[in-house]
Amino acid sequence: NKSLDVHHCRHKGMGGNRSLDYIKNLIGLCLECHKECHNSSELNRKVVAMADNLEERLECHRMSQIYIMENT
Repeated sequence: NKSLDVHHCRHKGMGGNRSLDYIKNLIGLCLECHKECHNSSELNRKVVAMADNLEERLECHRMSQIYIMENT
């Protein structure tokens, strides 16, 4: 039974504050991966890169959908 933990891509403990509680800074991870991200800066960098890539792809998709809707 895996639960979903919310991970801050840019850690609050690294000088952050509640302003880092925005959706673009959060990613869902299983408890094991969440703990590992806090123990491994390399893994955290990979997770952040994946989240950034996903965000870019979603934004590109949204923009293409808007373009299609406006031009049909």
